[in-house]
Amino acid sequence: MFRTIGLAVLSTSLVFGNAFADGVADEADLQFGIGATAYSKGDFTSALEHFLASNRLVPNRNVMFNIARAYEQLQRYPDAYRYYVDAGRGEGGDSKLKADSVEALARVAPKVAVIKVETSPPGATVYVDRKDLGSIGTSPARLG
Repeated sequence: MFRTIGLAVLSTSLVFGNAFADGVADEADLQFGIGATAYSKGDFTSALEHFLASNRLVPNRNVMFNIARAYEQLQRYPDAYRYYVDAGRGEGGDSKLKADSVEALARVAPKVAVIKVETSPPGATVYVDRKDLGSIGTSPARLG
């Protein structure tokens, strides 16, 4: 079952107001739709590409969940783990998404080594291998 980004985009647009006046939400929705079609056809690499583009435009926990699903289908379990954690993170929100994320983490966790990164003070940017590849989150973080 695919998760839609409509509700999350609506709630995000209320927070950011003019941020979507330039069509970013439309582009994110298009990227998500292309990704969902590719996923349904079993083209998980293309699906991943479009889900990542959608999430880059409008960060969204439902899209993160679909990114994780695509990584899981590609057997890239550490990446899937990280996105399932991100999808389930946060207060409030979709309780079904959180439950689905917990279930997916239980399925993926045995396939990865998980480390917990804590810093003092919390909130440090976490990089793995090379800083020029970008961060993979902020502390505290659980990394697969």
